[in-house]
Amino acid sequence: MAFDTPERAATWADNISWDGETWEASGIEVRNLTSKGVTLEFPLADWKALIRADGTGGRSISIYEHYTDITASPQTADAVLMFSGVMDAAAWTDKIVVSAVEKSRVTSFPPESVEAPKFTYLLKSGQRIMWVGDTVVVR
Repeated sequence: MAFDTPERAATWADNISWDGETWEASGIEVRNLTSKGVTLEFPLADWKALIRADGTGGRSISIYEHYTDITASPQTADAVLMFSGVMDAAAWTDKIVVSAVEKSRVTSFPPESVEAPKFTYLLKSGQRIMWVGDTVVVR
């Protein structure tokens, strides 16, 4: 998570080391993970100070799934990127809830937009358009 000091958090009860970095056991729960978005639940006690100080809105986040092959000799481990996006502002209850959206969806429209774009001008049927040296007829 791209806080002022980047955080590497694991959802496991133990720390995870991979690729020269350590993801620390965090108590964070990942909910409703899809290619378009995710919801994160942070334990209030452990994350309150950081999230109040740095905020979450507009900060990048990447979520990896970590795999360890204990049958291999020596053991092998790898992580696969499952989600890359941008976090929204935090909601505060008995825990801290943060939603995130996939990065390409963020750049598709202005951040304040909440509705789909609307066409204000449509070409008439039969109208001809010059397109890269060809003529296209609207149907």
